[in-house]
Amino acid sequence: MTILSSGYQIPHDNVSRQLKELIVDPLAQVRGVFPPCVVVVDALDECKDPHSTSLILSALADCAQHLYPLTLIMTSRPEHVIRAQFQERRLSGATDQLVLHDVPLGVVSRDIRCYLEASFPRVKRSFMVPIDWPSREAIEVLTQRSAGLFIYAATVVRFIEDLRYSNPPEQLRRLIASTASSSTTLLDTLYNEILTAACPEPSQDLVDRLKTILGSIVLIRSPLSALNLEQLLGLEQYCVYNTLTSLRSVLSVPDGGDGAIRVIHPTFAEFLLDCKSPDFSIDQQTHHAHLLQCCLKVMTTNLRQNICDLRDPSRLNNEVPDLADRISHSIPPYLQYACLHWAAHLHVHEYLDDVLLRLLDEFVSKYLIFWVEVCSLLGRLNDAAKALNDTQLLLRSIGPRASETATLMSDCVRFITMFFPSISASSLQIYHSALPFAPMGTKLTIIYRDRLITKGAVMVRRGESKTWPRSGTTGSAHGYVLSLAFSPDGRSFISGGDDRMVKLWNTDTHSHLATLSGHTHSVTSVAWSHDGNLIASGSWDKTIRIWDARLGIAVRVLEGHMDGVLSVAFSPDGTTIVSGSFDHTVKVWDAKAGVCQLTLTDHMDWVRSVAFSHNGKYIASGSYDCAVRLWDPLGIIPPRILVGHSKVVSSVVFSPDGTRLLSGGDDNSLIVWVSTLVKSFAQSKPLMPYTTLHSPTTHQKPSLHPMTQSI
Repeated sequence: MTILSSGYQIPHDNVSRQLKELIVDPLAQVRGVFPPCVVVVDALDECKDPHSTSLILSALADCAQHLYPLTLIMTSRPEHVIRAQFQERRLSGATDQLVLHDVPLGVVSRDIRCYLEASFPRVKRSFMVPIDWPSREAIEVLTQRSAGLFIYAATVVRFIEDLRYSNPPEQLRRLIASTASSSTTLLDTLYNEILTAACPEPSQDLVDRLKTILGSIVLIRSPLSALNLEQLLGLEQYCVYNTLTSLRSVLSVPDGGDGAIRVIHPTFAEFLLDCKSPDFSIDQQTHHAHLLQCCLKVMTTNLRQNICDLRDPSRLNNEVPDLADRISHSIPPYLQYACLHWAAHLHVHEYLDDVLLRLLDEFVSKYLIFWVEVCSLLGRLNDAAKALNDTQLLLRSIGPRASETATLMSDCVRFITMFFPSISASSLQIYHSALPFAPMGTKLTIIYRDRLITKGAVMVRRGESKTWPRSGTTGSAHGYVLSLAFSPDGRSFISGGDDRMVKLWNTDTHSHLATLSGHTHSVTSVAWSHDGNLIASGSWDKTIRIWDARLGIAVRVLEGHMDGVLSVAFSPDGTTIVSGSFDHTVKVWDAKAGVCQLTLTDHMDWVRSVAFSHNGKYIASGSYDCAVRLWDPLGIIPPRILVGHSKVVSSVVFSPDGTRLLSGGDDNSLIVWVSTLVKSFAQSKPLMPYTTLHSPTTHQKPSLHPMTQSI
């Protein structure tokens, strides 16, 4: 409570910092007196954003050894991303896994039977029913039909005790009378029975309204209350609440209309998306198109200049004392949803008919700048630039009928990028300084500048540019920039320079996000781990630093090289780092423990470049001794010498499928080594190149494009 009441913005901080500040550090202070405690993290797979799930698991992995006396029980369906993270070394060693499908069916059935027997007395206390109801046979039938699925039994109980029907014996009779051949189809049959009971003889109007509401609840990217869902969908007041009143066995519908409506279990959403009944089936493309249309209508109806009625453009957003109240009043949740998620629905739908194109054109030509203002106020301007950039690329693929809209969006991306520092800090600077300085010949400026520049804004008397700069720059970076690397999701990149700093940048807006300081000499090499959680940097100060990419802090310093470090690379699982140095060695490090596991010493000169193969089984290094060497990361098999270069080998890289290794050198050549190098790895004789590509000028560092496999 002390931390939460201190004014520190912990609710808005990243997961790792929240876990450290709210759990790990307080636990350390009471360890020895705090009793053992079990914490359940339920339904991890229901995080809509896989990146958020990854952050949660990564944060837990980082502090797993410091959580005692807490025991965490995490439940999830076996999604690939979640299973992959639990198989990584950091989590696999600290966790035990229980696969429920491996539990004998008899054990699960016994538990389900106990659950049913404990639940029906509660039903009997609420209704007048026969004393011997339900029969043992009925409970046994429900137990068997559950087939090990607790969700079936739980949904049955909620359906039978639903006050909207007030007839438990009849509800039970209907369920037992229904038939299906497997546990999955039994669950589908149950859901179908619930929907049929809620709408026994639905009119076409009710069917359309129910599908519109259910489709929105299932496909919406952030849950909304009944009142806000009505505003988003353009429905009458209380329409959502009244339509869903008989579906509380499958939906969480809070009374009063304020709480968010949620699907109780994802199997119901899956049933609707794969339903065979025309009355209840949800077509994803149709409903994403409808949600896109609703978002565009909401924005074109509600967006306006200075939407929060701020008075002082010199004040930063975070200096406005009542900004949260102004946002709550002027940008309600349904409008926030429309502004933040319209592009997501567009990209899922992809096909744009004339109606959607007209709405999109109206939004872009009349309200786009107001939308940028809202994104600034919500602190989501980075997301706005990415959404616009992705959308304009999609529109250009449609052809001439969307070219004008695409051009305006492209202009707006450049606008956000060029003026990001000012307009992200103060939304009113869009009108007071950004628009006046925007290139006068661009479509965005022609449409918006004259009618939106406010009194007291900056006036440009001469020297106005007519077009956007040819390339977006990050401004002052380091002096000399010596190394670059993208994050795995492509949304950020890092740079290392001769100013001893590692800097973190946003890809879409080119804005500077953080500076990682600690090296005492030039940073020669940077690398990002494949899960995006860690950054490694090598320096002439002889050290490698490992940084937490989310917190921007150094978590480990690797010391052991006798001279400057020239190259660093992560293994695919992020547990190992390889480095090459002026001291002629290649070192293999445990990224978690921060200790050197292996030193490889066969090179006769500086090691300029190192790389891991994508299966983690091989390390390649290029050196000033003109040789490429292929190493076993465990140090068991002697290294292979790849002979072909006549001068310094400046760069090495493996292809994503592991069948090729590329090396580039100061001899103006790029050599392609093929899969035979792996097959003959244990042989002692030098390996000759498969293909040598010569150039009249020296190449810079070659790299292989991961998608097209082109250089």
